Amino acid sequence: MLTKIIAHRGASAYAPENTYASFEKALQLKSNGIELDIHMTKDGKLVVIHDFTLNRTTGVKGYIRDFSYNEISSLDAGSWYSDKFKNQRIPLLSGFLDLFKSEDILINIEIKAGSRFYPSIEERLLEELSRFSIKGEILISSFDHPCLKRIKSLDAHIKTGVLSESSMIEPCRYSIESVGADAFHPHYLTVDKLLIDESTKYNMPLNVYTVNKKKDAKKLIAFKVNSIITNFPDKLIDIAKGF
Repeated sequence: MLTKIIAHRGASAYAPENTYASFEKALQLKSNGIELDIHMTKDGKLVVIHDFTLNRTTGVKGYIRDFSYNEISSLDAGSWYSDKFKNQRIPLLSGFLDLFKSEDILINIEIKAGSRFYPSIEERLLEELSRFSIKGEILISSFDHPCLKRIKSLDAHIKTGVLSESSMIEPCRYSIESVGADAFHPHYLTVDKLLIDESTKYNMPLNVYTVNKKKDAKKLIAFKVNSIITNFPDKLIDIAKGF
């Protein structure tokens, strides 16, 4: 099995994260997939951005949920990275799906928070996905595990992945039995032989984040993990081809 290389927030080493520039660069570099993050505006629009606030990537202070999409649609989400990317916008998820629906790639959508923070975000996401005939594979991931359980209760066929930042006891078993998930997404520093053996036992794909060093990538590819999420997809694709 060849490990897939997924572009983290797009090819975010080369363009501002979670923008069309980074997503297009990811495709240009032949990434096997794109990982992106979503939040919800106060008028129920799903937007592609990592943080809960606008501060870091636009310079505007405030929580995304306190703005309408119209209020944030013209914000500059590129200049913080480089003047070369001035006036990159915060994409709507619907815009991303429309643009990339014909690409045969994995689209990993991370929900940053579930309905306790964004009421009915799970329903809104499934509504958006149903509007498009998507050629590639969709995978919904989150650190908010109740959110993933809700997604599964609404659509048993959608694939979900449990995100975890620290080591867990029997994480694959937990992901299947407690969350009903289809994949486990561990931090790369927590991946060891014990986890690899458990993933084999439960036939649970491991999608490992965020791997930017060659030595870490080589170790994980040797372990035959399902996919690696990285800011440098081109470098890791070259490594994967060598196995």
